[in-house]
Amino acid sequence: HLAEQLREMAVDGAEARAEAAARMPLASLVLENVSYGYPTQPVLQEVSLRIAPGEAVGITGPSGGGKTTLLDLALGLSAPQAGRILIDDITLGASTLKGWQRRVGYVPQEPLIFDGTIRENIAFGREEGEVDEARLREVARQAGAAEFIEALPEAYDTRLPASGGMLTGGQRQRIGIARALYDDPALLVFDEATNALDAETERALVDTIVHHRGERALLLVAHGADVLAACDRVYELRNGRLRVTRSG
Repeated sequence: HLAEQLREMAVDGAEARAEAAARMPLASLVLENVSYGYPTQPVLQEVSLRIAPGEAVGITGPSGGGKTTLLDLALGLSAPQAGRILIDDITLGASTLKGWQRRVGYVPQEPLIFDGTIRENIAFGREEGEVDEARLREVARQAGAAEFIEALPEAYDTRLPASGGMLTGGQRQRIGIARALYDDPALLVFDEATNALDAETERALVDTIVHHRGERALLLVAHGADVLAACDRVYELRNGRLRVTRSG
């Protein structure tokens, strides 16, 4: 049974990669009067938000205000209890969920660095022969990681410890961004991804992110002034309700 399950997983993985060319487009990501929570504790209350390609939208607010739940809904990890989520005017649901999730890149506050080469850490989940070297180097450049990687004696073949301890916080974060960019996501999500960095490193990362966004939509949960200043619009999420704090 185990061998059969492993074969099925391999087939599923191959099919997912084969479908890469048919990913869902993104004309816009829309949360329409979305609510989520518990009978005695609403988490999100009638939240509406629209993000178009090329836009950078910042979300700020106090801890417990609903930011994590908002991201979970946008990423398709949870389903709204009321309202709906639209991707390119198509309702996000069971039939569209996998297609959408392949169009999203996610950068957490602490990116996962595993015991492997830099190449393996960026082209996460791919066998060595499946790695597109040109794409690998391009996303490293876009993430501002190429300079420090290519200065290493073994460059992309440099082996990293699981903690990523040989790298600075900014370098680990840049590898995390390169990984998120590898599949050319339509939406790139930063979940307080610069909170642990010093101000200079944060500014450099924000410049990199904004400069290379192109037609990609950016959703940034952040508190830093430099991050929010780079956004086209900024919202505050407090007590489950979203309000605009800066537009245009």
